Amino acid sequence: MDRVGFRAIDFTTSTHMGVAVRYKKEDPWERIRLMAAATPAHAAAVHVDRFFVHFLGDREPGFHGAAFRTLARNGIRRFCLADPMNDAESNMACARMVKQGGGEYVIVALVFTLSPIHDDAHYVERARMLAACPFIDALYIKDPGGLLKPSRAQTLIPAIKAVMGGKPLELHSHCTIGLAEHTYMDAPDLGVSALQCASGAAADGTSNPHSARVAANLRALGHRVAVDDEALGRVNRYFTELCRGRGSARGVPQAFDARYLTHQLPGGMVGTRAASSPRLGCRTSRER
Repeated sequence: MDRVGFRAIDFTTSTHMGVAVRYKKEDPWERIRLMAAATPAHAAAVHVDRFFVHFLGDREPGFHGAAFRTLARNGIRRFCLADPMNDAESNMACARMVKQGGGEYVIVALVFTLSPIHDDAHYVERARMLAACPFIDALYIKDPGGLLKPSRAQTLIPAIKAVMGGKPLELHSHCTIGLAEHTYMDAPDLGVSALQCASGAAADGTSNPHSARVAANLRALGHRVAVDDEALGRVNRYFTELCRGRGSARGVPQAFDARYLTHQLPGGMVGTRAASSPRLGCRTSRER
């Protein structure tokens, strides 16, 4: 994975760390140290679940700073902050604590959904505030429900980029209703500099678009994708073989399902339900 050429490798979340302790009886900090040692060329990343942070932070005032310092000390270099309410002030305060705690790179989510108030202006206002913060290095559109259509991306992405002052914008979307990969194909022309993908059996389904397929399709459309294809193929085969060896269901491309536009069930929630029921398959690595 370190040789592929990824901008970063998403490795852990607060939920993942809890699972390591509760079910595996393993030290989550040792997991992080081993990953950081194995990937010196690229930043190992942590996704900080803001529900989790708010819950503990309200009760333990020193939790935020101590958690970020410990993550950075053990090898996490990139911190992805996602507040489902798109609370810019909270995200900026959190970003400041990450940098003060030794974190190298902070990328903050603009969490996408469909509602009467979540118009382009809503995201532009928050993007302008976040991009002006000196502790935030980049933003990303986080589309957990896979609801971002290419037609909406045509207006949303350029509007956000226009107020970011040159900072990078990434895109993270789920394949739940078959829209994500189409939107990914348009995103580079609209100003997105990185697309967040999954690999092998951990891709598709309710997870993110397949890394090898995205790279191939972008090249076919005339884009330059600077990844090592041989290494990327090995990564994809590894996760597929891992899934097969465990007898788990692999992710497959999804058909469009308009019901999701109403109930908006996010990919991570679908994965959690699947993990609790053997009849529903397995949770993918991108959803842990």
